[in-house]
Amino acid sequence: MRRPQRASPRAGYSLIEMLAVLAMISVLVSITVAGVMVIRNSGPRAATRSNLASLKTKLDLQWKSVRERSERENIPGAVRTSIISTYYNGTDRQDPRIRAKYVELKLIQAFPTTFAEALSPGILPAWPPYATAITAMGAGASAAAAETQRGVCLMLILERGPSSLNITPDSLGPTGAQLLSLGNSGKQAYGCVDAWGMPLLFARVANQPQILSAGPDGKYGVDYTTFAVSPPGSLDVNDNLSPARD
Repeated sequence: MRRPQRASPRAGYSLIEMLAVLAMISVLVSITVAGVMVIRNSGPRAATRSNLASLKTKLDLQWKSVRERSERENIPGAVRTSIISTYYNGTDRQDPRIRAKYVELKLIQAFPTTFAEALSPGILPAWPPYATAITAMGAGASAAAAETQRGVCLMLILERGPSSLNITPDSLGPTGAQLLSLGNSGKQAYGCVDAWGMPLLFARVANQPQILSAGPDGKYGVDYTTFAVSPPGSLDVNDNLSPARD
């Protein structure tokens, strides 16, 4: 009597099966990593949104105060003469454009976006507390990155600017203000930051103060002066945070 033959044991997985398993593992890892990143960024995102809203409210109060005061105060004779000779040569001294330009210059003086602008705001003198603070940073401070200067200027405005509310780095906490490196000078200065530690961009856009966080990827993807998308089509702006959008 012939014994029934046993089926030979399987040697192992085929190449196709191995590739399928690896593909499934890759998909699961990608989904897991994406979920972890969302959870990791949810806390900083919420903290940044809250901080941006609070800072924008305080900034708007300062802006309104400076604007209203400059709209009603007497324009010094020397400043009026400088405005006429620089911008409106030959115009009448009562030209309404002179008042509008004076208000604009006062806002630049009170809300500079760079160290150079803080030290030389057009034909008006520098706001003394800004000049003192920036001069103390040393000559190399001017080499600091543009975004760093904007974050530091925002901190100076909130802390020492006209009509400021005496906001300090301590009152903002580590998710709102940190020491930022001023290029290769070896010096540091406090600047306003988001919860990821990146400087907040500050600009005067459409005659209003605006602030912007780069979001979790640390890439702003915008023109620093206008906040227009730069380069066109940049995807970096998709995770930017601002009081206007969030």
